[in-house]
Amino acid sequence: MFGKKRDRALKERVNALVATGEKTEKATLVARLIRPRAERSTSFADCTIFYAGSSSVAGIIINHSETGLRVRFRHRHALPERIRVVSPRLGIDRIARVVRRLDFDIGLHFLD
Repeated sequence: MFGKKRDRALKERVNALVATGEKTEKATLVARLIRPRAERSTSFADCTIFYAGSSSVAGIIINHSETGLRVRFRHRHALPERIRVVSPRLGIDRIARVVRRLDFDIGLHFLD
């Protein structure tokens, strides 16, 4: 009833953008809505973020999945795009890309 026409229109627009090869942030977000993301597990585990050689910062993993995780810090940090995440409790030692930055949280996507 309500919203079905809009959903169909969004799918058609995304398909048209993908066909032309044009990449936009909006198209990516809509494509994510259409395609389900990996299931997340809630957690509360310490982690260390390494960047720029020997620099590091401690954080807490709020949730994680096969493709990425969300980390919360006590203070705001300016992190580069590529970082290394280590959490002995969850068995994570991976290279990741920062895909989302909020006040004290960052969203990471695993690259390896």
